[in-house]
Amino acid sequence: MPATVVRSVRLLPLLVALVASASAQTGAAEPLRKSDLVRMLTAGGLSKVEIAALVTRNCLSFTPTERDRQDLRSLGADGEIMRRIGDCGRRALVRRFEVTPRRVAAVAGSDAVVVVAVRQGTAPAVGAAVLVTGATIAGWQDQRAVSGADGRATFRFPVGTVAGPQRFSVSVENVGEVPVAVDVSPAEPSSADVRPTRIEVRPGAAPAELVTVMLYDRFGNAVAGRGITLRPLVAAAGLTPLSATTGSRGEATFTLPAIPPGALSRSLVLGVAVGDRLVEGGRVEIVPRAVVSSDRTGFVAGTSQAAVVGNPLAEPLVLEVRDTAGVPVAGQAVALRAENASLSGESVVTDSAGRARIRVVVGPRRAPVLVAARIGEIEKQVRFEPRAGAAARLVVRCAGNTLERRIDLAPDTVVTLEVTALDGFGNAVAVSRVRAAVGDQRVLRVRAAAADSAGGRVVLEPRRPGATAFAVMASGLRENFTITVLASRSAGAPCG
Repeated sequence: MPATVVRSVRLLPLLVALVASASAQTGAAEPLRKSDLVRMLTAGGLSKVEIAALVTRNCLSFTPTERDRQDLRSLGADGEIMRRIGDCGRRALVRRFEVTPRRVAAVAGSDAVVVVAVRQGTAPAVGAAVLVTGATIAGWQDQRAVSGADGRATFRFPVGTVAGPQRFSVSVENVGEVPVAVDVSPAEPSSADVRPTRIEVRPGAAPAELVTVMLYDRFGNAVAGRGITLRPLVAAAGLTPLSATTGSRGEATFTLPAIPPGALSRSLVLGVAVGDRLVEGGRVEIVPRAVVSSDRTGFVAGTSQAAVVGNPLAEPLVLEVRDTAGVPVAGQAVALRAENASLSGESVVTDSAGRARIRVVVGPRRAPVLVAARIGEIEKQVRFEPRAGAAARLVVRCAGNTLERRIDLAPDTVVTLEVTALDGFGNAVAVSRVRAAVGDQRVLRVRAAAADSAGGRVVLEPRRPGATAFAVMASGLRENFTITVLASRSAGAPCG
């Protein structure tokens, strides 16, 4: 027997033992080289059945060519060994992967974990490129990884803050792509929106309004299917907590029962709770409906101040509303109206002291101002007599005619001019300090200029035909004219 064959026979058991030992320790079979197959076939230490089993177990570290197959057959490889070699080659090319889980359940604001297991044949595929892409999750960034020694790639990613179905895709290079669904559920309830937030009710009666509660998590997602209670924040005699479960939109509706009189001696606050925990913003205030007293309600400030046409009152009018027990009524709506004035609004609501402040702008007419405030059947009024504003212009009349810049006077007459002062809105203003001036006293002379309670007057005496400048001064204002004294009466003159 050749020496090389002898050495192969002696080494073969050691080779098989080493392969088996490595496989037992690592859990993976060491692929066979061509030289290993040659030794096995030529040494004669293993049967062909055993060699076929080793090929199935360990597979090959190379892809046999047609020349390799011919060499192995010439060395004694039978049909079963060659079939196993062929199976091993085909198995080495098949790569597949699994995603666990394919449907992910997570809470808004948390992370989810997906494991991708890649196998090549029956063995883990090491170093396979794995990609997670195409997510509908807000703020998503694609992730890449390479499978490890166990053929696995693990991905941890935030699922975002929006509740509802999401999705993404997992792909392995040269293998394929699978979709993964993400079911994002709302986080724990943290706040509530209650409508209405304030209800007025008579003690012993049931509120007319329903109370609607919208339950949200800290990201603003509606929380569905949660049991909530509406309960007094302070124990109230005869009033027990109410329970409901939020619907698909996070909404629950409560019908309040009749409120026992003893529970409404003052305002009653109900809070929304999930279990034993109150949630932020979940409150509704139930207040006793006040019976407003006409005798105890009225204007308490601002009624004696001066009013000037076209100007706001210096201070607001203050209306105080009290009930029959003399308690200030807060939150009471008051309807407003006015005559010869404009107000800050058509209505106002009383503050915590039962008071409402009303801003008033006096109208342009020098006529009585009326401000009325109505609460139900009760109406309270206040009146002002405004004074005119400051004099803004002078009006000069003669024989009832308003004079313009040019005046014609007949000779040999005495003419009386009436002087009136008006404010910026056309209201008459008292006239004071009436004076008149003539440019040429040879043509015209001022006989008198004075003012009384009826207004101002200027008396003129034409002296001879001609023209001259003429001015009337009163109340700090001045009006200029040109006066022509005509040669004869027959020429006609509108004044004199």
